[in-house]
Amino acid sequence: MPFPPTLDPSQFQSSAVREAYSVAKQILEVLGQQPCYCYCQRQGHRSLLDCFASLHATSCDICINEARLAGQLSRQGKTAEAIRAAIIQKQGLISEVRSKSHRINFAVPNTKKEKHDELT
Repeated sequence: MPFPPTLDPSQFQSSAVREAYSVAKQILEVLGQQPCYCYCQRQGHRSLLDCFASLHATSCDICINEARLAGQLSRQGKTAEAIRAAIIQKQGLISEVRSKSHRINFAVPNTKKEKHDELT
């Protein structure tokens, strides 16, 4: 199956967006093997590359950051499989931080002793 064409990076003013679309154009076969964690599969996307065949990635930090990471690792000689593992690991760590942040206890101490105990 042929890869979808990506949009021309030069049409974007943001350097991060331009870089991400450039990466997509340069390493089509690598991004075609990468997952995307922005839930774009609801729009019919099958890989990270699909996010760069339209304007979708212009407003999606997840897509932009995944493509930039893939480009960096590709320049270091990493395989598509190693890049996929790095993306999955990075997204797993982000998800873990997000889930922990939802469990923070925002109880306000009522006494000086509680405040002292909380700080120690």
